[in-house]
Amino acid sequence: MSAAAPPVPGPAHPVPQESRFRREMVIAAVAVVLAVAVVAGFVLTRTSTPPTPKPGCGNRQRCGRPPVAAPPLVTGKLWRSSELRYQFEYDETRWGVEPGSQGPRGVKLVYRTGRYRAFLWFEAAPASEKSPQEMFADRRNALAQTIGEMKAETDPRKELIQPGVGYRSGGPIHPAPIGGLYGGTEDGPQGVGKPVVVVSMAAGDGTLSAVVTFVMDRNEDFLSGMFRRVDTILKSFRWPSEVAS
Repeated sequence: MSAAAPPVPGPAHPVPQESRFRREMVIAAVAVVLAVAVVAGFVLTRTSTPPTPKPGCGNRQRCGRPPVAAPPLVTGKLWRSSELRYQFEYDETRWGVEPGSQGPRGVKLVYRTGRYRAFLWFEAAPASEKSPQEMFADRRNALAQTIGEMKAETDPRKELIQPGVGYRSGGPIHPAPIGGLYGGTEDGPQGVGKPVVVVSMAAGDGTLSAVVTFVMDRNEDFLSGMFRRVDTILKSFRWPSEVAS
């Protein structure tokens, strides 16, 4: 008896073309998704990282160029010595130049507001002619001729602290402060003495000696305000070396 021959295996069934394309499309889609994720991550990293701070510019100056010195700010009426070149500023709504007092080396201001009187002198000379100490002594002696019983103020509440002119105190040779606070009586038109307060201060910068003197009626309420006004003027004082040519 003969056995039947086993069937000859036929060729394998080919994979359908549509299935192969579908698999390749899936692989391609996965690759695109990964690529997009990488790019998105890079963009997020760049945008979330704070920029490197740039060095700032100090003193409110613009970057990229050296600071430029600004001219001094003039806030009041400017008076300048035509011969000695020192200067200061004052409020012309409250102060005026006394007629006939203005000269090439100095001036006398008169307070013209209110019922009380006040005067402010500015005097100067080349250091080769007079020292600050000599300027101060000359002015004090001249005041003693018109103000009776002029004596140094003894009230500790009226102490003159660090007298000076234009942020300078004393002189280059004798740097000790030069100044005094005095009280006295000034003769009136009817011969009746009127109480006054006198402040005189001197200083020098080696080329110029200057003395500033303040005389005002003695009234406590008036004094406190006047001291502040005079101090504002004194802070505006500029020596020749501090004034632009």
